[in-house]
Amino acid sequence: MDFCTRCGRPLTSGLQFCTGCGARLQPRPPSETRARQRRARGGGPPRWALLAGAALIVGICGAVVTIVVFRSAPASHVSLSSNRSPTTPSPESSRRSASQAPATQPPSEQVAAQGLAELLAQSATDRSAIVDAVSDVSRCGPSLTQDAATFRQAASSRQQLLTKLAGLRDSPALPARLIQDLTTAWQASYQADRDYAGWAGDEKSDGCTANDTSDANYQAATGPDEAATAGKKAFVSLWNPIAGQYGLPAYQWNEL
Repeated sequence: MDFCTRCGRPLTSGLQFCTGCGARLQPRPPSETRARQRRARGGGPPRWALLAGAALIVGICGAVVTIVVFRSAPASHVSLSSNRSPTTPSPESSRRSASQAPATQPPSEQVAAQGLAELLAQSATDRSAIVDAVSDVSRCGPSLTQDAATFRQAASSRQQLLTKLAGLRDSPALPARLIQDLTTAWQASYQADRDYAGWAGDEKSDGCTANDTSDANYQAATGPDEAATAGKKAFVSLWNPIAGQYGLPAYQWNEL
């Protein structure tokens, strides 16, 4: 409601002159009139202004929350990472790893046989030298001064062969009896070679007697020599079929 500024009479909207005093009325700008009307009705700011303001506030709050979360995210990540306990492999992954691991190969008979063939070749070389030395001492031959050393060298070689036989690669793949017979034969041969060395020394120092089988050292060598012969015969009976299977040398007992 508007009032005349001269006489204070209430005015009706749209009049150009006051009906009380006849004063010319000044028209009010539309915006001011609308504002006065809103105030008269007890209204506040326009609804669109309220909505726009609310949207602005929500946008500002969202931006602030995003910044806070973004800045705090690395710290949270580090905290979670530092507190994470070591992972335990699952049963499935453990079984998969076990299946991919290389399986242990069983002992190979062929590998063991090839390694044993090398030892037998050395034993055959030693045996040849021993046979020659025994013959030379029996007939008081020209090599009598070296025969004792030949027997001692053969005994030392037997020791080395026994050590190598004990550590033979994949030996469990061979018959246990075969390894046992050869071990017994070489142990007996070692003792016999030592006794034959004493016999050769006796013949050299006491004056050689051809075919002197009464010498104490010669008599001592008899027992081990017989045990070695028995072991070698048992060994070759098992060895030769295996050697033939893998193309390796076969032997007679008196060649070892």
